[in-house]
Amino acid sequence: MIVKFCQPPPPLSQYVELLTWYADYQPDYAHERLLPQGVVELIIDLTDPPKFIYDNDSLAVTQTCRKAWIAGLRHEYITISAVPGSSMLVVRFRRAWRIRVANAHRSAQKPGLARGPDAEPRHPPPP
Repeated sequence: MIVKFCQPPPPLSQYVELLTWYADYQPDYAHERLLPQGVVELIIDLTDPPKFIYDNDSLAVTQTCRKAWIAGLRHEYITISAVPGSSMLVVRFRRAWRIRVANAHRSAQKPGLARGPDAEPRHPPPP
């Protein structure tokens, strides 16, 4: 596995605390548990297989993640898939931008608003 960390220079450093890139991840387990870190991250998946978030107790799939998603601001650990061969770019936002990114993500989840090119279509509420 290859891992690289980069603290971006200005002006990007005003908004981004850390960039992390990794390739050819080779776990010997199927699930990972992540503790809350108090950060907001944009995760860009550079491989095709979807990644999953599981119920912490039953390990039933609760969310499927493809291509890119926002993660963070949790109050308890989460259980995610550990997929061999994964490659990702993770953008960790600075504290001042965490609330803005989280609010923008919540707004994008409301019916009738854009959620990204690969999101399942949602129909706006009737007038």
